[in-house]
Amino acid sequence: MAEVFPQKTVAQFAERACIHPKRGPFLFRLVRELQPMTILELGTGFGISTLYIAAASKLNGTGNITTLEGASQPVRIARSNFEKAGLGGNITSIHGFFQDTLDGILATLGEVDFVFIDGHHEEEPTLSYVHKILPRLSACGMIVLDDIDWSEGMMKAWRVLSGLPFIESATAYQWIGLLTPIPCKN
Repeated sequence: MAEVFPQKTVAQFAERACIHPKRGPFLFRLVRELQPMTILELGTGFGISTLYIAAASKLNGTGNITTLEGASQPVRIARSNFEKAGLGGNITSIHGFFQDTLDGILATLGEVDFVFIDGHHEEEPTLSYVHKILPRLSACGMIVLDDIDWSEGMMKAWRVLSGLPFIESATAYQWIGLLTPIPCKN
């Protein structure tokens, strides 16, 4: 796959692509509470958020994570981080653009219990990815959107998604948006 990303240093990439220090523990607590079996992440970056999710899954004794990333250098670093942390066993790392890999991954995974979207922060792609994921979301599944305040386009996408008639709950927590579909009967 040809890289279409501009050349960046690790520091430049990390400045925009690594999860904020407060967000990792938040994800960890969500996964501990929800105890999802099938987890999908769009936007691996260096794998920091993936590691928070994987650590929570390990403590839960359940959960398999599939994470997608379009840039090859961060994928290599993330995979190394997974192994160094001893958490690579329940993480499947896919290198490829979301628009090229998401449909096939969703078909393979079946129902998804927890989705973390932290990449391709643009209005139309975000709406497209969520609309593809929603039919595969389990009855009490959750979609977590990072950086809903990234741009006017992301804020508009959040407003559209949170207003969908089949969304039971749409909660904005600072920069993160949580979506739960109507079928959930907790």
